[in-house]
Amino acid sequence: MDHKRLNTELLPLVAAGDIGARDRMIESNVGLVRDTVRRFLTSRPQFKYLRDDLISEGILGLAEAVRDIAAGAPVQHVAAYLRKAVFNQLDSHVTAHGNTIKTPRMRDAENVRRIEEDDCDPRNHHREVDLADEIMGSCQDDVEREIVRLRIQGYKDVEVAERLRLSTSWINDVRRKMYERFLTRNPEYRRESP
Repeated sequence: MDHKRLNTELLPLVAAGDIGARDRMIESNVGLVRDTVRRFLTSRPQFKYLRDDLISEGILGLAEAVRDIAAGAPVQHVAAYLRKAVFNQLDSHVTAHGNTIKTPRMRDAENVRRIEEDDCDPRNHHREVDLADEIMGSCQDDVEREIVRLRIQGYKDVEVAERLRLSTSWINDVRRKMYERFLTRNPEYRRESP
């Protein structure tokens, strides 16, 4: 089934509050996020190093847009509405983090070329799932897993803290510790110091 038709069929169900339809709309539009990130980076190649972050941010934008549809936002063209929400999320992320410099740990130009080729190979899309597994593997208890799960669903730290009845500073501290454990297990993701 093509995405346009599927989105058209899901729209009234999502607007009526069907959680399964909402989840299906998000899942079926992940390709739209990847395409939007690709287009975004075509016009802003200086942010290519943020590709993975932008995909994550795009998925958050997608989830928020679908949540807005469920809350009654008027939508005529679902894909256009979702794409605009994703684009706005990407743009605000780049604006907020545009001065952040992340450099991949590369030894030579051959590795860079191989990684760029790998990014285009659909057989390598399992890496995103592997990354999620690695992040969850860095969790030491159910509270940490719940924090990760809520963040993946698009909740901000303040909202996570409210839902779990914990302080925002505690959530930030736990996320920092989880990030350090993740980097210990996966040093290839560590940023080089300037």
